Amino acid sequence: MKKISITALMLILLFVIMNCGGGGGSSDQYPRFSSSDNEMVNFIFPASKNSALTGDVIGVIADSVITLEVPHSTDVTSLVAEFTTNSTHVEVNGVIQSSGVTSNDFSNSVEYTVVADNGNKRVYSIAVNKAPSGEKSLTAFSLNGIAGEIDESTGAVSVQLPPRTPLASLKAVFSTAGKTVSAGGVVQESGVSTNDFTVPVKYIITAEDGSGREYTVTASLLKDTAKELISFGFMKADNPSLSADVYGSFLNDVITVLLPYGSNKDGLKAFFETSGEKVKVNDAVQSSGVTVNNFSSAAEYTVTAEDGGVHPYTVEVSVAKSDEKAITHCVIDGETSVIDENAKTITVKFPSAKDLSALTSAYITTGVKVSVGESEQVNGVTKNNFSSPVVYTVTADNGTTVSYTATIEKTADISGLWNFEYGSDGSYTVSGAASEAGILGNALHFNKGNYVLVPDSDFLTLAAAGTIEAVIKADSHQPFAGIVHKGVKKDFSDESYSLQFWGNNGTDGTLRFSIFNSTGGYAYAESSTKLATGTWYYVAASWDASEIKLYVNGTLEDTVPNTIGSVLDSTGGLVIGAQLPVIYSSSWSNLVFNGTIDRVQISSRALTEKEISDTFNAMPFASTSALTAYIIAAAGKNYALIGGVLGILMLVLFGIFIYNRKRA
Repeated sequence: MKKISITALMLILLFVIMNCGGGGGSSDQYPRFSSSDNEMVNFIFPASKNSALTGDVIGVIADSVITLEVPHSTDVTSLVAEFTTNSTHVEVNGVIQSSGVTSNDFSNSVEYTVVADNGNKRVYSIAVNKAPSGEKSLTAFSLNGIAGEIDESTGAVSVQLPPRTPLASLKAVFSTAGKTVSAGGVVQESGVSTNDFTVPVKYIITAEDGSGREYTVTASLLKDTAKELISFGFMKADNPSLSADVYGSFLNDVITVLLPYGSNKDGLKAFFETSGEKVKVNDAVQSSGVTVNNFSSAAEYTVTAEDGGVHPYTVEVSVAKSDEKAITHCVIDGETSVIDENAKTITVKFPSAKDLSALTSAYITTGVKVSVGESEQVNGVTKNNFSSPVVYTVTADNGTTVSYTATIEKTADISGLWNFEYGSDGSYTVSGAASEAGILGNALHFNKGNYVLVPDSDFLTLAAAGTIEAVIKADSHQPFAGIVHKGVKKDFSDESYSLQFWGNNGTDGTLRFSIFNSTGGYAYAESSTKLATGTWYYVAASWDASEIKLYVNGTLEDTVPNTIGSVLDSTGGLVIGAQLPVIYSSSWSNLVFNGTIDRVQISSRALTEKEISDTFNAMPFASTSALTAYIIAAAGKNYALIGGVLGILMLVLFGIFIYNRKRA
């Protein structure tokens, strides 16, 4: 009974206390035991008062600090708290707080001040923490600036890259809601880490709460639409017949290639670079620098792209025209000129009395045309006035030009020169002798009664010294046949010098050279060589105040002292091809030379042995190189003979080769 009374008394007392409230601030309160009480008993964020929450969040009170953890995505800028204190007055920054009503921004710690009835204050620091995020999505992914497509439902990421992108080492740029990203156990850094995307790469996104999600990235290459030929040409390394590498020029879909002069367009291997998948010519797959084609006509190249598209090209190959434009050999009025290729000059010597007003040139050129001024030259035909230098302009096949300056030097050393190349220029008379092909060019053939007569002149008066040179071939030996004779009288009273045959009345091939003085005295030299018929010879005789010399084919045959002094200054003309311009007797005619004379030169001094030897060595019958020079000179006059003469040259060279082989 006593226990029941005590219980009833306590209930009555509790009811009284609960209905006795303090002033200021509304909160749930414990029964007041002291006017100094100012404690926060509990602190929660009820879901019913906060739409951002899905459940109540209860604070943990530790002394004067109250901590609460809300879901990670909660907006904490306007949360309403319910709290219970043993005081009736709670404020935040001077603002009275009503439990379950007043909202505050909990982005940072908020200080709640609990005020006791006696005015004592107690401050509680409310710290609201967000729970670790469970977010682990891959929000963006790209390779080489190309964004990938992310399938969030399956975790598949696909990136389509341009054709021919190297996949073995690419850096991915990505963003994620997760905390860390790894691939193959290696933590990844956006824009820094590299991976091999030739195979799919698995990325693991780990959330703040430790959970993870896998994404599989697959990189693929788009099929290339490119189908161009980037470069085209012919390399010398692939085509030994070419003199240099040659590259083509592109104009739209046409490629033109210009090969060096002399190149063959057949059997060439083309070098090319292409952006396409393959290259074909007439359905045949091409390999750069390997496949052989004939480019004599246009070649059609087809480039196929990786996606199957095609691009046709037409390749046109041509051969450059020659830029050769040299004059390699030049004969002016029958005399071989000296060509200085560096200086581009042509020079030749003639006697001082030579008329230069209308001389003909024969030449060999590597060009296609030779002109003097505006006049195109006809080789071996066109005459020019060489009284002043003549400029020959040679045009190459490609249109470029070069000029040679041809100059004739008149020299007193040459008293007379007759090569019979173009007939008489009026300075001498040809009687009966017929023009024919000689060994140096055109020549004169002599028979009974024939001769050439040169009028007497001061140039032919060689009292102190002189040289006579002649290129001859006898058909038969006639009595005392004259080659060159100064004098025209039958009694020989006006003769100054004579080159003729003598032995056995001139019929055994012995050559004699004689000089005569004004008193009838004479001196002579004779050859030991018997000149054969049907054979070309270069013969020369010289004299000065001390001696007379006779040469056959550049070899000194005889030397005798000059015992007569000065040679007779005769008024008689110069006879070539005979001793006399008149009949000496019916049996001996005019002591004619029966055969061919190609060239005669008379000098006003005694040439040296070396000069005579050098002249012989330049003769066609002395060396094959000289024979070649002759053929070139002759070609300028008669192109129809070129083939035959070249054939003869080859036979001669072959014969020499066989002869030397037998001797060996």
